[in-house]
Amino acid sequence: MVIRYDNEIQALYRRYCLPGRRYMKLGGGYSACRAGQALGSRPMTTTTRSEDRNRDEGDNRQEGSDDGYEIDTDPGRLDVGLVHHWLSTDAFWALGRSRDTVERSIGGSLNFGVYGPDGGQVAYARVVTDRATFAWLCDVYVAPAHRGRGLGARLATAVRDHLAPYELKRTMLATVDAHELYAKVGFVPVPDPELLMILSSEL
Repeated sequence: MVIRYDNEIQALYRRYCLPGRRYMKLGGGYSACRAGQALGSRPMTTTTRSEDRNRDEGDNRQEGSDDGYEIDTDPGRLDVGLVHHWLSTDAFWALGRSRDTVERSIGGSLNFGVYGPDGGQVAYARVVTDRATFAWLCDVYVAPAHRGRGLGARLATAVRDHLAPYELKRTMLATVDAHELYAKVGFVPVPDPELLMILSSEL
């Protein structure tokens, strides 16, 4: 697995991550900073089932397991038509989502694409964040033919480690059936759900 970081995140690591410094982030998940790299409990790595099932070139990459998969945050590399097809036809939380909505959501998000050995996109996730206090992980999807290979967990880990330098107060997500997967990278149930409210066009 190869992880590619964008230039902004590389700059944050170089500025704030001192050699050997460790810190706790995202519900207890640990990350370590070292010479401009983010190292988590495993090399950047998550995919999902269902909901959850459902480039910078050069030094901005990290080697993981040598299986030919790659995670890249370059939005220009995304196969937008494929992402729209996945979400609108197979992701239960986004069935019927329009192409325009998908394009606008990509434009307003930090995007993570997973690419197979042949270079084709095999998974996707995006994060909505202000890069200062809060982030929301959503639209995590792994193509059916590539499920069962740990890509979901690897993608989630990549997201966690990519966000670590921002020192966000909280990163949240919603899942129907992948609680165990996200727990592996540090997510925990909301301790005080009674404090949360929602404004939704679907209610």
